[in-house]
Amino acid sequence: MDQGEAAVTLSRIRLDEVTRHRTESAFGPRDLTLETALVIDRSTPTVDRTIRLARIGDRDIVPDDGDRRRRFQSPIRRDLLRAADGLLYPERLLGAQESLGDAEPDRLDSREVIRVQTVSTDEAAPVERVTWYFSRPSGRLLRARGVIRGEDRGTLVVTVDYDRIEGLDLPVSRFLEGSFAIRRRTRTYTVLVESNSQYRVVSLEAL
Repeated sequence: MDQGEAAVTLSRIRLDEVTRHRTESAFGPRDLTLETALVIDRSTPTVDRTIRLARIGDRDIVPDDGDRRRRFQSPIRRDLLRAADGLLYPERLLGAQESLGDAEPDRLDSREVIRVQTVSTDEAAPVERVTWYFSRPSGRLLRARGVIRGEDRGTLVVTVDYDRIEGLDLPVSRFLEGSFAIRRRTRTYTVLVESNSQYRVVSLEAL
């Protein structure tokens, strides 16, 4: 089935996400694993994320156990995470990008692909540039790698891999790395981050 036809009646995508974060800052290194439920609603601009479980070392913590000290969120700054989430289902993102040169043949993990580079049509948009890898000859989207600039001293490189599921190219994994600034009281700190995420499609909901 053509992806356009498959997406005509799609309203909502539900995914399970497991992410392993590694951060390094003035406060030292930190490893955090989050198990999260994601909802991508095509009528809203942002991804809805509900953390089900946080893991620090070998210790599992349920975020909604009533203890405010245990209310975890992603260690990635909110504006950067919101922009990175745009690559999970990049239908709307494509409309805000324009081609940079011609499509070129390439290879990706031994597969023949077409590589397309695009740049944002809006200089203020957080997703500055994306490299797209499409399968030859099917045209399936296999990978997207985007460069993201945050609101204040933040840059991420985000790579998302996709698989064809029920006629749609949906995310199966994401790797991101970069740095950003955070402010604590009167001081500003730089955070280095690496994150690996795995995705499982729970449901595709129609209009």
